[in-house]
Amino acid sequence: MVLLQEIKASDLLTDINEKMKADDGHPVEYKDRAIIGDLKLSRMRLSRALCFANCTFTSAIDLTATQADGDLIFVDCEMHGLNAPSLRTEGHLVLQRVHNVGAISLMRGRLNGNLRCTGSTFEATDGPALDGRNLQVEGGVQLDEGFAADGEITIVAAQIKGTINARGAQLRNPSGRTIDASHLALDGEFLCGAAFRSEGELRLRLARIGALHARLGHFVNPGRYALMAEGIQVATGLYLRGGFEAHGMVLLSEANVRGEINCTGGTFADPPPDQAVIEAEHLTADAVLMQYQFRAKGKVRLDGSTITDRLSCNGGRFSNKGDIALSANGVNCGEIRLGDGCVINGGVTLHVARIARELSCSGGRVCNPGDIALMANGLICNGTVYLNNGFKAEGTVQFLRARIATELNCTRGTFKGDRTHPALSVNGLICGGAVFLNDGFKAEGMVELINTTIESELNCTNGRFHNVDDDALVAEGLVCRGSVYLNEKFVAKGKVLLHQASVARQLDCTHAKIDRFYARCMKVGTNFIWRPQETPKAVDVSHSHVGNLQDLPASWPGGQATTLAGFAFDEVDDEGVSPDTRITISQRLDWLRSAAFAPDVYQRLVRIYQGDGHSDKARRIAIELQRQRRRQPDLKLRRDGSNGRVWNLGGPLLRLWNWFLDKSVSYGYAFHRLLLLAVLCWVVSWFLFTLAQGQGLMIAAAAGQSGPRPRVSECTASYPCFVPSIYSMELLLPVVNLRQVTYWLPDFAVSPLGKVLWYWVWAVIIFGWMMAIALAGGIGHLFSRRD
Repeated sequence: MVLLQEIKASDLLTDINEKMKADDGHPVEYKDRAIIGDLKLSRMRLSRALCFANCTFTSAIDLTATQADGDLIFVDCEMHGLNAPSLRTEGHLVLQRVHNVGAISLMRGRLNGNLRCTGSTFEATDGPALDGRNLQVEGGVQLDEGFAADGEITIVAAQIKGTINARGAQLRNPSGRTIDASHLALDGEFLCGAAFRSEGELRLRLARIGALHARLGHFVNPGRYALMAEGIQVATGLYLRGGFEAHGMVLLSEANVRGEINCTGGTFADPPPDQAVIEAEHLTADAVLMQYQFRAKGKVRLDGSTITDRLSCNGGRFSNKGDIALSANGVNCGEIRLGDGCVINGGVTLHVARIARELSCSGGRVCNPGDIALMANGLICNGTVYLNNGFKAEGTVQFLRARIATELNCTRGTFKGDRTHPALSVNGLICGGAVFLNDGFKAEGMVELINTTIESELNCTNGRFHNVDDDALVAEGLVCRGSVYLNEKFVAKGKVLLHQASVARQLDCTHAKIDRFYARCMKVGTNFIWRPQETPKAVDVSHSHVGNLQDLPASWPGGQATTLAGFAFDEVDDEGVSPDTRITISQRLDWLRSAAFAPDVYQRLVRIYQGDGHSDKARRIAIELQRQRRRQPDLKLRRDGSNGRVWNLGGPLLRLWNWFLDKSVSYGYAFHRLLLLAVLCWVVSWFLFTLAQGQGLMIAAAAGQSGPRPRVSECTASYPCFVPSIYSMELLLPVVNLRQVTYWLPDFAVSPLGKVLWYWVWAVIIFGWMMAIALAGGIGHLFSRRD
């Protein structure tokens, strides 16, 4: 240990004055001295450099308003304060390896060189450890190589042309601020990495700096601000990366960073209660990187920020379970990346965000069960949204009323909701391209596309939708200007709802597995390919309209589980592309019988078959329509009375009439059947009455006949001759009078054969009337608008 030589401060002051008068250009140096008392150099002009080495000062040094033409150097000194407001130096102020107990004040000072505090220790007793408010430094500030401060360093509104180097500094002020650099103007960089440690708040509010480098820096102030840089302006970049740790909130709201904010590899934790761990609302930056090895334990808030290039969180980890982990509502950004191994335990909100290029979550994971996992309601994306290639979400992914210019790609994505929270909801989405929920897409819970508009196609090929006994895929009001594919290995364990959907091209359900399919009032412009691999439990296409129906017999469930009322199609493809897809007329009839009665579907099939030249198929369908009408429990014939009352005629009579038309003329499609029966009856009657004529069994029937009764075997001029063929014909033709039946009748008193002929006459007459009625009814059915 070196023995220090004691000297009174007053004697030292006299010696300094004497040496300053000697203008030899050499610095005034004091080494190994113990200065007793107050050293007062205030308002002096020091024309030469002044250097103290290994000296001890028992009291504070007073340099108030001192003018130094050279350097002021304190090396390896023990000090008890330095009071130097308004100090002016033309050289450097060096406080190197100094141990100071008390305040160091450099308020309103001006240093044309550097402020060097390398390796020093400052301990505050009352007030800040270093007070540099409004300080001007033409060079830089060194607080490095073991520098330590116990208390606040304030450089509020300071102006520093060079760099602040605080690498390895150890700053402690747990109840307050370690550095207060509010309104600081720093042309160079702020270096606070390489084992830098701040225990307390480091404040850069409204500061203007060149860059902030905090790699491997530790900012520790749990439950309070660790780094407070609200409104900071950064010329090149802000780097909180590569081992950086912040235990407490990092506040960057209203910050303006012309370069990037790089938090890759940084750790952020221990925010104040109910506060964000990174608060950066209305931030402006070229890029924000929270990538690989980034860790955030608490909310990260970027609401209202403008990020010119990208917000990249690829490979990062965000954790705020049961709450929002990443909030970027209203952000305006070139692109957002939340993929490539990014894990977010909590929700992500991108409400009304605007993205110039793309939102990519490929390979990312968002976990917020029972709540919103990813919310992008009102999002405007001028490129593509990727939720694909291993993306996983536990909780609802929501894009309500979003606008996506190119496509929404969820290929090989996994979405998991629950009974009360959909897996994926894009209601009101307007997509300028395609929506892909295909090739390994999996959803546990409801998928909603209600009132969604898709310009290209909705592709669910090989997608799996699982929501047993509930809605699996809901696309009510969907408008797709291309095609919709629910085909190949598409699986829906639950209901598929396409009510009022409009598909401009085709709806393809080839080889699909669908539990229940409901599509009332749906419109399909071209092909409705309804050839699922398994028969659904229920199908409802009532009041829908499709261009070309391509189906299979096994496509439709039986037991009235198929609803076809009002179902319209312009064409029906019964021929198929192979024998396996061909439908016979018998199978088509079985389809109609298995469904709930829909007369308009029968009628449409009749018109289509007639237009295609398949008259036999049309006839069979038309006949089956009438037979099915007979089987309806509410069969009624309604007629409006002249007085406005409604009369219902129905029940057994209508069923009997329907049955009669069916068996007689097949509702007008088998008049030949009547003709054959009539010819047969006429021939039999002709034979019987010819036999009766030969045996004299026919007697004249005209009343008031004078003279002897005419005989059947003779003809007279006064009485018509009996002609068996004409007699038989008149019996068959109601109303027609051929002068036979009213003149001749069988004589049932002569023999039993006469009695048989008598009954035969009435039977033929009744048959004739029935034949006429059947003919009229059949013709009526043929021309009835209802049929």
